[in-house]
Amino acid sequence: MKFDFRKLDISYTDELMNIQDETFKGLPDSNLLRRNTREMIESCLKEPNITIGAFCNDELAGFGVLYFPNEKAEELAPLIKSTDTANLKSANFKLCIVREKYRGNSLQYELGMRIENEAVKHGCQIICATVSPKNIYSRNNMLRLGYKYDRTLEKYGLERDLFFKIL
Repeated sequence: MKFDFRKLDISYTDELMNIQDETFKGLPDSNLLRRNTREMIESCLKEPNITIGAFCNDELAGFGVLYFPNEKAEELAPLIKSTDTANLKSANFKLCIVREKYRGNSLQYELGMRIENEAVKHGCQIICATVSPKNIYSRNNMLRLGYKYDRTLEKYGLERDLFFKIL
């Protein structure tokens, strides 16, 4: 399969909500992902945040989000204990969802690489992410992308592994 990657804008809100809903319906455990509100999805599609979509024959196959936290509750860098992050400009690899029929094409990895490139372009020095300890595919992709595991903690009311990558 051939994929094209491009930045998404607010006009994709409904499609991202639909992809999130269809993904949750197919999950064996709803705690594998954090459900985002429409407002959060909309904010992911507005600057300074960046959402990149992977398209196959003009169908949105998946997307990844680079998120610049604007409130304490969303900041992940201060939670990292294994590295001093105090003076580093940070962003979050907030969300990555690939539609079921497109899984197995390394799209989470490809989107992660593009998200990281955007973070570097925006002067970020560290990128952070949380993943369910039960989500072996996402955990493996984080490690493949060069992220380091920091610790397991409770975040968003769920058990999450905290990852980071110094850029």
